[in-house]
Amino acid sequence: MYGVVMKDPTGGLAPYMETAMPGLSTEELYTHWIAASNGSFGSHEFFRRIGFDDPHRAEREYLDTIELDDGFIPEAERLRGMGMKLALLSNDISEWSLWLRQKYGLDRLFDAVAVSGDVGFTKPDARIFKLVSQRLDIAPEQCVYIDDRERFLTAAEALGMTAVLFNSRNVVYDGPSVRSFAELGRLLDGILEAENARQL
Repeated sequence: MYGVVMKDPTGGLAPYMETAMPGLSTEELYTHWIAASNGSFGSHEFFRRIGFDDPHRAEREYLDTIELDDGFIPEAERLRGMGMKLALLSNDISEWSLWLRQKYGLDRLFDAVAVSGDVGFTKPDARIFKLVSQRLDIAPEQCVYIDDRERFLTAAEALGMTAVLFNSRNVVYDGPSVRSFAELGRLLDGILEAENARQL
């Protein structure tokens, strides 16, 4: 979701909190976020635990800072038109993911959704990758996994998935890497062509 579907090159949560909740340490912030993204408690409890008096307002103010990558929907529609299945695999608080997907009308584009706050385990745990593969009814070896974090790509590759870095954070990476959905589309077309040629 973040850094791929959504614009989030620097990690939007921490910069927002630096302004909204000065003095909150990064360690405390992410201790509570990790617990919430594992489904231990929900969004409003997360904001209460880090000190907000009005969790509902804080939630909306934060989520309103997150923007969709303009290239995602056209490319997702193109891929679905070609018969490809798409899935969303995200480490996120359940309510945040749902709100953003509804705001931007994204669920119509996904054949499967696995959000850590819903399923109870996070990337890079192999179980969440296997769950998505099962929900798609596709073997891991037939999946192309796209993420902006190298450690998650490594976990996907260990299961046999083809891993592609969506390099919104401008990092050095030795494997397949793209910086936009236009580039991703061309890469996926090439992968599909190679697979079709192999099957002939």
